[in-house]
Amino acid sequence: MYCNYKIYFNDSYVLITCDRSQINKNFAKVLDTPKDIKAFLQNPAILFDGKTNTPFLIFCDKPGENMCNFLDHFDIVVAGGGIVTNERDELLLMHRRGKWDLPKGKIELKEEIQDGAIREVI
Repeated sequence: MYCNYKIYFNDSYVLITCDRSQINKNFAKVLDTPKDIKAFLQNPAILFDGKTNTPFLIFCDKPGENMCNFLDHFDIVVAGGGIVTNERDELLLMHRRGKWDLPKGKIELKEEIQDGAIREVI
């Protein structure tokens, strides 16, 4: 079984995988040499330059290791939320920063994720 990591940015994503069949799919950029992968992982800011909005593929032998290297460049925010429907099966969504999303928010210090998720959706 292949291990895939998908990182969403803007309206696109980066896929980090060891699944060779992914190379033939529609990616704007395929990084498959150690040199190219290292250069990208050391400066992933291109994803947030406001211009880049196409999918990237990172093909490598160790996707988990490369995912960890990617995450080293960011502050991780723990959040919780959920799917909320009413008796008519209508879905609760929130509109934030120009996008529709499920209700969610940051987990407070020493708060359990389940408690924070409930707090955020109520």
